[in-house]
Amino acid sequence: MQKENPQAVAEKDRFVEFVEKTLVAVREHKSQVTLGVAGVVLCLVLVAGTGLYRHKAARQASLAFQTLKVDFQALEAKEGREVALQRWLGQAPDALASIKGGAATYDAALLWYGGLAFESGDFESASAWYASAAKGFDSGSALRNIALCGQAQALEGLGKADEAASIYEKVRSSAATVKQEEATFLLARIKEKSGDTQGAESLYREILESPSASLYKDLAAEKVAGK
Repeated sequence: MQKENPQAVAEKDRFVEFVEKTLVAVREHKSQVTLGVAGVVLCLVLVAGTGLYRHKAARQASLAFQTLKVDFQALEAKEGREVALQRWLGQAPDALASIKGGAATYDAALLWYGGLAFESGDFESASAWYASAAKGFDSGSALRNIALCGQAQALEGLGKADEAASIYEKVRSSAATVKQEEATFLLARIKEKSGDTQGAESLYREILESPSASLYKDLAAEKVAGK
């Protein structure tokens, strides 16, 4: 599914090269440096080399993810979104494995796949991918709220309203405001469906207190007016 990155070029492993140069330097100047100093130098080089490996892995993961999305869009344009969804979701494990080297990119890919799975009606996979993505994002971040809100909606699709409600509460208490109004509305809807009309109305009115206009504010106004 993924194409070989055209920007990739054969090059000597820079990590190994760093280690080799350091060892040569230590041997050449062993009469001038103590073993402890040499050890510190080697340790610093090992840390630098590890950083290079991580940077390279993150870069490769980012390129792989970009290629993945471009290929998906190309297939969607050619054969339709339904075909693209089916094929990409079927090959998701292999695709995600190839991206795992870059932490931030991997979390973004999980979020993307969660959305594709939700759209296709595969709420089980959507819930799992959204949950994994949420764990990777910083607490209180906007992306974490997006992942959590997606996970909660997938859980609703699976009939797990109580679990969904608990996650919506996490979004509502987050330091980031992204998705909070949506989470509040969806939580109110769960309460309304369960018979807790008073709790639902309280949440709808909470949305109405927002000074800015929004879709969920309009929907909340309709709910309150209809009572």
